[in-house]
Amino acid sequence: MKGKRFLLPLLQRKRYTDGQKEATLAEKEKILQRLKKIEGQVKGIQKMIEGNRGCEDTLTQMIAARAAMDKTIGLVVESEVESCIGSHSPEDLKADFLRLLDLLLRVR
Repeated sequence: MKGKRFLLPLLQRKRYTDGQKEATLAEKEKILQRLKKIEGQVKGIQKMIEGNRGCEDTLTQMIAARAAMDKTIGLVVESEVESCIGSHSPEDLKADFLRLLDLLLRVR
Protein backbone atom coordinates (compact mmCIF):
# COMPACT_ATOMS: atom_id res chain seq x y z
CA MET A 1 0.00 0.00 0.00
CA LYS A 2 2.54 2.53 -1.14
CA GLY A 3 0.04 5.38 -1.46
CA LYS A 4 -1.34 4.90 2.06
CA ARG A 5 1.82 5.73 4.01
CA PHE A 6 1.48 9.02 5.82
CA LEU A 7 2.41 9.71 9.44
CA LEU A 8 4.00 6.35 10.22
CA PRO A 9 6.92 7.00 7.90
CA LEU A 10 7.87 10.03 10.00
CA LEU A 11 9.30 7.55 12.48
CA GLN A 12 10.39 4.85 10.05
CA ARG A 13 11.97 6.96 7.31
CA LYS A 14 15.61 6.22 6.48
CA ARG A 15 16.48 9.50 4.75
CA TYR A 16 19.00 10.48 7.44
CA THR A 17 22.48 9.07 7.85
CA ASP A 18 23.79 7.40 11.01
CA GLY A 19 23.20 9.44 14.13
CA GLN A 20 20.55 11.64 12.54
CA LYS A 21 17.47 9.52 13.23
CA GLU A 22 16.70 12.02 16.00
CA ALA A 23 15.75 14.53 13.31
CA THR A 24 12.90 12.27 12.24
CA LEU A 25 11.87 11.81 15.85
CA ALA A 26 12.03 15.57 16.31
CA GLU A 27 9.69 16.05 13.34
CA LYS A 28 7.23 13.59 14.83
CA GLU A 29 7.41 15.25 18.25
CA LYS A 30 6.88 18.69 16.70
CA ILE A 31 3.76 17.48 14.92
CA LEU A 32 2.41 15.73 18.02
CA GLN A 33 3.09 18.85 20.12
CA ARG A 34 1.15 20.99 17.65
CA LEU A 35 -1.76 18.52 17.63
CA LYS A 36 -1.93 18.59 21.43
CA LYS A 37 -2.06 22.38 21.33
CA ILE A 38 -4.85 22.24 18.75
CA GLU A 39 -6.69 19.74 20.94
CA GLY A 40 -6.51 22.26 23.79
CA GLN A 41 -7.84 24.99 21.50
CA VAL A 42 -10.78 22.80 20.45
CA LYS A 43 -11.59 21.96 24.08
CA GLY A 44 -11.55 25.68 24.84
CA ILE A 45 -13.94 26.30 21.96
CA GLN A 46 -16.27 23.62 23.31
CA LYS A 47 -16.29 25.35 26.69
CA MET A 48 -16.98 28.68 25.01
CA ILE A 49 -20.01 27.21 23.26
CA GLU A 50 -21.22 25.50 26.44
CA GLY A 51 -20.81 28.80 28.31
CA ASN A 52 -22.73 30.75 25.66
CA ARG A 53 -19.76 32.97 24.87
CA GLY A 54 -20.15 35.48 22.09
CA CYS A 55 -20.26 34.31 18.52
CA GLU A 56 -17.40 36.57 17.44
CA ASP A 57 -15.06 35.32 20.19
CA THR A 58 -15.93 31.71 19.44
CA LEU A 59 -15.43 32.12 15.70
CA THR A 60 -12.10 33.86 16.29
CA GLN A 61 -10.89 30.86 18.26
CA MET A 62 -12.21 28.46 15.62
CA ILE A 63 -10.30 30.35 12.92
CA ALA A 64 -7.14 30.18 15.04
CA ALA A 65 -7.55 26.41 15.51
CA ARG A 66 -8.07 25.94 11.78
CA ALA A 67 -4.95 28.00 11.02
CA ALA A 68 -2.94 25.88 13.46
CA MET A 69 -4.20 22.71 11.79
CA ASP A 70 -3.32 24.09 8.35
CA LYS A 71 0.22 24.80 9.53
CA THR A 72 0.51 21.28 10.95
CA ILE A 73 -0.71 19.80 7.67
CA GLY A 74 1.98 21.85 5.94
CA LEU A 75 4.67 20.32 8.15
CA VAL A 76 3.49 16.80 7.35
CA VAL A 77 3.37 17.51 3.61
CA GLU A 78 6.81 19.15 3.73
CA SER A 79 8.25 16.09 5.43
CA GLU A 80 6.66 13.81 2.85
CA VAL A 81 8.01 15.88 -0.05
CA GLU A 82 11.52 15.81 1.43
CA SER A 83 11.25 12.06 1.79
CA CYS A 84 10.22 11.58 -1.84
CA ILE A 85 12.94 13.81 -3.23
CA GLY A 86 15.76 12.16 -1.36
CA SER A 87 14.99 8.48 -1.42
CA HIS A 88 13.49 7.26 -4.68
CA SER A 89 14.63 6.15 -8.09
CA PRO A 90 13.63 8.34 -11.05
CA GLU A 91 10.92 5.84 -12.01
CA ASP A 92 9.36 5.90 -8.55
CA LEU A 93 9.79 9.66 -8.25
CA LYS A 94 7.16 10.43 -10.90
CA ALA A 95 4.56 8.20 -9.23
CA ASP A 96 5.35 9.68 -5.82
CA PHE A 97 5.06 13.25 -7.11
CA LEU A 98 1.69 12.45 -8.67
CA ARG A 99 0.58 11.00 -5.34
CA LEU A 100 1.84 14.11 -3.54
CA LEU A 101 0.07 16.36 -6.01
CA ASP A 102 -3.18 14.51 -5.29
CA LEU A 103 -2.53 14.90 -1.57
CA LEU A 104 -1.89 18.63 -1.92
CA LEU A 105 -5.07 19.11 -3.91
CA ARG A 106 -7.05 17.37 -1.16
CA VAL A 107 -5.44 19.54 1.53
CA ARG A 108 -6.93 22.70 0.06
